[in-house]
Amino acid sequence: MAGLLDQYKYAGNQKALKMLTWMVEYFYKRVQNVIAKHSIERHHLMLAEEHGGMNDLLYRLYNVTGDPKHFLLGRLFDKPCFLGALALQEDELSGYHSNTHIPIVIGAQMRYELTGDPLYEAIGTYFMDIVNSSHSYATGGTSVREAWSDPKRLATTLETQNEETCTTYNMLKVSGNLFRWSKEMAYADYYERALTNGILSIQKGPGVYIYFFPLGRGVSKAISHWGWGKPFDAFWCCYGTASETFSKLGDSIYFEEEGKIPTLYITQFISSSLVWESGNTEIHQIAHPVFSWDPIFRVEFSFPVKGTVNEATLNIRLPFWSSSVGAKAEFNAQNLPLPPPGSFLSVTKKWNAGDKLTLELPINLRLEHIQDDRPDFASVQAILFGPYVLAGHSNGDWDIQTKKYSITKSLSEWITPIPQTYNSLLVSFSQAIRNSTFALSKHGDDHHDQAMISMLNYPQPGTNGSVNATFRLIIDDPNFKGFSSVKDVIGKSVALEPFDLPGMAVAHQGPGQNLTVVSNSETSKRSSTFHLVAGLDGNKNSVSLEADTPKGCFVVTSGAKSSVKNRSKSATAPCVRLSCNFKLKKSKKKASFVLSKAKKWFAEVRCGTSYAAPLPSETPKHKRVSKDERRAMIESFINSYRSTNAGKFPSVSAINKEVGGGYYVVRKIAQELEHKSKICSSNSSIENLSGNAFDKDDKVFSVEALSTVVRVQNNACTEAMNDVKILDSGDKQLEVAGGLQVCTSAEETLSEVVLEPQTAGGHCGVILDENHMKKEDAKSLEKSEITGLDSSDKLLTVLDKQKFVHVSYQLLESAEECKTESEAVQSVFCELEGDFLKQETELGKAEDDKTEQTASEELLDSGSPELKQESEVGNTEGDTKEQTVSEELLDSGRPELKAEHYQLLEEEKHAKNLSREQRDDAEHSKQSTLWGNLKSFADGIISMWRKL
Repeated sequence: MAGLLDQYKYAGNQKALKMLTWMVEYFYKRVQNVIAKHSIERHHLMLAEEHGGMNDLLYRLYNVTGDPKHFLLGRLFDKPCFLGALALQEDELSGYHSNTHIPIVIGAQMRYELTGDPLYEAIGTYFMDIVNSSHSYATGGTSVREAWSDPKRLATTLETQNEETCTTYNMLKVSGNLFRWSKEMAYADYYERALTNGILSIQKGPGVYIYFFPLGRGVSKAISHWGWGKPFDAFWCCYGTASETFSKLGDSIYFEEEGKIPTLYITQFISSSLVWESGNTEIHQIAHPVFSWDPIFRVEFSFPVKGTVNEATLNIRLPFWSSSVGAKAEFNAQNLPLPPPGSFLSVTKKWNAGDKLTLELPINLRLEHIQDDRPDFASVQAILFGPYVLAGHSNGDWDIQTKKYSITKSLSEWITPIPQTYNSLLVSFSQAIRNSTFALSKHGDDHHDQAMISMLNYPQPGTNGSVNATFRLIIDDPNFKGFSSVKDVIGKSVALEPFDLPGMAVAHQGPGQNLTVVSNSETSKRSSTFHLVAGLDGNKNSVSLEADTPKGCFVVTSGAKSSVKNRSKSATAPCVRLSCNFKLKKSKKKASFVLSKAKKWFAEVRCGTSYAAPLPSETPKHKRVSKDERRAMIESFINSYRSTNAGKFPSVSAINKEVGGGYYVVRKIAQELEHKSKICSSNSSIENLSGNAFDKDDKVFSVEALSTVVRVQNNACTEAMNDVKILDSGDKQLEVAGGLQVCTSAEETLSEVVLEPQTAGGHCGVILDENHMKKEDAKSLEKSEITGLDSSDKLLTVLDKQKFVHVSYQLLESAEECKTESEAVQSVFCELEGDFLKQETELGKAEDDKTEQTASEELLDSGSPELKQESEVGNTEGDTKEQTVSEELLDSGRPELKAEHYQLLEEEKHAKNLSREQRDDAEHSKQSTLWGNLKSFADGIISMWRKL
């Protein structure tokens, strides 16, 4: 369906749009029927299955057609249990199937772009923050066995089934959207990390992709749960997303910002060309390859201008992994001042034909801790070279050791780059035996002197077999830099170093004995040195390996007596040994091999001293800093910075560099402090609050459905999140539906504030206006171009908004139930959202008198036991019909709000099937009997346990 929409969008294919709208009409009617014949719960149960980005597709289709049914159906695929927790900024991802839910977030982002509702912007931002800070590997990937694990518990998830390819594909969409909205460098950095390590590395050849990206020890892509696919025999879901990703590698390189001066953001360094119409120029970008022996990244921009020259601005990303030391920028051979890494180099000018802008950015090795806060895993780290995550090429479980080195030493002291000449000396030896081609290969136990040399079937490129059949010629000639033909190496003394065992060499054990792999040392030098001579069989393309000692002995292939089973065929594969008897012509043929350069070009970072790259035996213990301690450190730094910078707030990067910690945690705290400073520094009137001023004709008053009295402390401030505001009142967090928050003056103490048209003394208060909220709803509908709806068909009424908040606590506390999906439908939030959507799917079907029924009546009559009980309990206490759970929560006066809510839920469940009389009796029994006393005591224990 998404492909059909793209066919219409990019190719103007009307038939594709017709097919798509027909399919959507079918699904619209089918979902209507399911809800009408069964329930909204049945529809929500369906959302437990992987259903793709249906909400995103439908919102995008609505943007094309303007048909309100398409928008409504998109809402039906918004999973309320999942999005609700994100709206409350709670990390409840653990256990969810990752690639089912990332597309739901993408749909929420599309909903924000259509309606401008900041709640869905906040959902996307928070989701990205928690995934990137608590659920991501060094590669930028997420998930294990297709699901999310507990936050900051990733060390024990490293295995063969990490980061499903589809999840990385979708996370690129999430981060790309966020960068378009915010222009924050962190999202561009993430995009580069995930694209470089999690996408470009999943294809081995045409039609050969991988499902999972194995990150465990002793595993590889080839030998994993799924392994590499086949061009014609595999078609997993990742084949679709991978094919699409490789077809749009030009996506998210350039971002344009409209304005008086056209501005272009260049966020990714990928060789490409752009015709920039606003800037009236073309940009050619050439990103040069990166090599371990030359740790400088170079990129060039040239401008073959056509037509009239206009002034334009280029903002070029300076990635966080670079360094200011050694960095260089030139425009037409003139040096440009460079800002620090993690910012943009901004150049504004009239670009002329022949202009050239170049960047040289140093690339360094660095370590990154795995996202796991358990002390036992503090030493688990990834090694990165610029944006590239390095993989240790080992042959066993935890083969790489680090006992000799201290963490305080520089990585360059124990990881050294491969010299450039090594790649030109990688070779393979092959021989035709019985109508088959075999390759000289390392075989058997790979540890030190236990590996044997055998002749195995010539391997396919990119396999473990190709690694085992690749050797480096170590030539005893310091002036030798490489060779172009066999003649260049004839007569040279060489040692054969297995590609994946640097520091080791092939050696013989005497005449008649098999060749093995030993440490390349002075003691083994005589047995590991061979002379390359012209092939004894007389073939001009062949060579023979003569032992340095004893003289006259050559490496030959043996018979079946000492052979091993070939892994791919049932035929026996010859072993390789030293022989000194060459009287027969057949023996000379066995001693002749075809020498060829390795088919694959390798450029790994290898260790300098031995093949066992060491890590420290003892990693210093890092003291964890709590969020409150981190907040105090940040606040202290900000205050100090502002006192010397005329009240200006420091950047997040500057704060993060000074106090440390996770970038997103620091950013969130800094934003909170800046927001608090802006609001609390003044006791200005409501009209002066930016972005929230009411119209002059709006009446300011409290809505009856909300409590009219709230308890607040001095200097309590609000964090706004669309229609949900969080009031930080001491150790409580009270949620209030859609309104403005004014801070108390410093002199005020804990007090009661009556919500009246005016607030006195700067007290914190919640000001709501029903008319204003209705106007905002109308504006939202008008902005999103939803047509054909009358006044009774509003997507979200004022009362709906209040009810949304009333059940938000239950959503938060029942998130675990939502995850089990069968229990998810019992969530009040899911039930309530279902009632909203069910009402909308029946538009036009009900009679006029029914369509005029208010949202509150429908909710109370919808069959929701929880909502009915709210009304009945309110009546028994002499309250109005509109009294809500929020009143009870806000006025409870209990020290722990969530604990009370749990108890309330337990009481509601207990009373669900009882009549009003039975509930009265039960309540009387509860208060007056021994059983009631015991139950109250048990409820208290349960409440305390839940708080813990």
